[in-house]
Amino acid sequence: MSRNHRANTSGRRKPFPARLQQSIQACEKYSKPMKNNRQIILQRYASGYYNSISYPEQLYALNNKARPINMIFRYITIMMPFLAQHMPKTFVSPKGNDLYMQTAEMLGKALTHLKGEIEYRETFRAAVLDAIMYLGAVKIGMSPGSDIEWGGHTHQAGQVYVDVVDPDDLIFDVGARRQSDLFYIGNKYRLPLNYIRKSGLFKHFEKLQPLTKVFSNESPEAIAKSDVSSTEYQELHEMVELHDVYMFDSGVLLTLPIEGEGEKFLRKVEFLPEGGPYELLAFHNFPGSVLPIPPAYNALDLDEAINRLARRLDAQVKGQKTLLAYEPGAEEDAERIGY
Repeated sequence: MSRNHRANTSGRRKPFPARLQQSIQACEKYSKPMKNNRQIILQRYASGYYNSISYPEQLYALNNKARPINMIFRYITIMMPFLAQHMPKTFVSPKGNDLYMQTAEMLGKALTHLKGEIEYRETFRAAVLDAIMYLGAVKIGMSPGSDIEWGGHTHQAGQVYVDVVDPDDLIFDVGARRQSDLFYIGNKYRLPLNYIRKSGLFKHFEKLQPLTKVFSNESPEAIAKSDVSSTEYQELHEMVELHDVYMFDSGVLLTLPIEGEGEKFLRKVEFLPEGGPYELLAFHNFPGSVLPIPPAYNALDLDEAINRLARRLDAQVKGQKTLLAYEPGAEEDAERIGY
């Protein structure tokens, strides 16, 4: 598989963490148009619910942009019950030895109970919704250290977790032509700076700086919190952004800071399950790209066309006039001004 490498004109090869940070920036640039398309889908899906003005005012202020027939919302609400409705149960059966049947059944019940504890159903539904609009991704692992809110999810120490990775936080090797060709995959997340310093899980954290911007313009939070600037919102604790990257060739999960806050790995985890901690869900793959074409994207044109016709019909109905009475002999005038 071919790879395009940027020429290093300085004559000195950058250290691997710095080259990885540069690759992550390339991923951000590559995926931005697709994230903008996802943002459009989300705006249609929300249909102005999170706007600062109330619904009656929206009808007057946004009359030329009103969407009385929300096809995106209808499409998603129809698809979701078929794709992710109930909590999946686990059934375990022994191979060729019925003596272990009771133990196998207990294991299956224990795994089903664990799925309930880690909110697997909610995670799966969120991943399916992301796949309809962009690309679904989950991260699987076991929580280290003490209880902590890791990447926006509360984890108990030593417990298995399955967390959805927001598309805005997903990072991957943009040189890959398909998912099976990826050199690495990972995600961005936030952690309290105090926890990083005291947990004992990280090193080389001296250059980390607290975040001044807590969500990007392509994030769903930019819609749900449109009246709150991401630079004005202050979290309760000083938070920093970290990147977890799984290297397929070495089977190692690396944690590194964002560009400009150090060129050393903060954490290195080995002995992960084969294939790494990330699982992706896509509906319509496209040749030469890791990012698929989401189903909801193809509904945008239909949504626009139907609502354009609906707005015209609404304007025509509002402009129609009915004359209940007119003088004899004025039939033609009444017919002419009746609409």
